[in-house]
Amino acid sequence: FSLANPPATPPEIFVAAAMPRSIQLASRRADGVVLNWLTPGDVGRLDGLPADRSRIRLSTMVCPSPDPAVLDRLLRPLLTDYLAAPAYAGLQRLVGRGGQLTKMWELFAVGDRAGARRALPQAVMEELVVWGSPEECGRRLGEIEKQTGIRLIATLVLPSGEDAQSVMQAIAASAAGAA
Repeated sequence: FSLANPPATPPEIFVAAAMPRSIQLASRRADGVVLNWLTPGDVGRLDGLPADRSRIRLSTMVCPSPDPAVLDRLLRPLLTDYLAAPAYAGLQRLVGRGGQLTKMWELFAVGDRAGARRALPQAVMEELVVWGSPEECGRRLGEIEKQTGIRLIATLVLPSGEDAQSVMQAIAASAAGAA
């Protein structure tokens, strides 16, 4: 495959990875690696990542609401389903979160999705999701990038009725101020 009009500077290729072999492969062969369903602190618990943190992207869920009930309603089902998937469950075990998620996994495995959702610890949700007012989210995202050197990919989960453009502008302005 080749482009008819390739860009003057080739784009960087980042590969998403979740388990040790795929992380090592992405780190060796691609320009960088994308990780998901982790905290910045979890990154240090994984082997095989590039030493240059600028080659790591961390996909981060962002819920711009200070209301824990909104966080729960919007993200608990999503997190439960993802964290029960084999690769992401393995990743959570690798970073030491297995003990917190065992009950959720057991319920999910027997088809009790409602029970699994209830068993997902609030603390795990709050670790894996940046949430609060748009300004608080922006400050936290900016601080994470500044402190870790890891670039974030923000996946925005908006509460009903929120204007995406204005929320993104508020987050971006606050993130820039924190950097």
